[in-house]
Amino acid sequence: MSEMLANRYFYGARFADAAPGFEAVLRKYPEHVAARKKLVVCYVHTGRLQEALELAVGLLREDSRILSQTDKEAEGFPCGDTLEEFRRREKALTPVAFQTSLGVLQLFCNEGEAVKSLTAASEMEGACSEVRTLRTLIMRHMEAKHA
Repeated sequence: MSEMLANRYFYGARFADAAPGFEAVLRKYPEHVAARKKLVVCYVHTGRLQEALELAVGLLREDSRILSQTDKEAEGFPCGDTLEEFRRREKALTPVAFQTSLGVLQLFCNEGEAVKSLTAASEMEGACSEVRTLRTLIMRHMEAKHA
């Protein structure tokens, strides 16, 4: 599958269809930042939360400016309606999985809200270390922006 087709699926919120395309791009070009960012979102929406966390942590460890350099509209990040639609799934997930997922989805949309959700998740039983790591990386990025 081509990156173009994966992007079309992504823009249409067909995350399960888009993920294999972005994975194929990354097999050829492992450093492809746009594909990695979109794959984070795809993984959350398809229930692959641990993979989403690991990928997000890796991205921010490499360069936290990725957050402020993401043009969510031009890059097609599902921040508005898609995020609201995800919130309706709350009852289908454990509280820690829901808050973690929400935090990861907000990563490229609203850093402050991402921190709030990841903080809530990190205080719950069952939170993995990547949740706290991701929250810390976002907070460092926010502090650096305001310094």
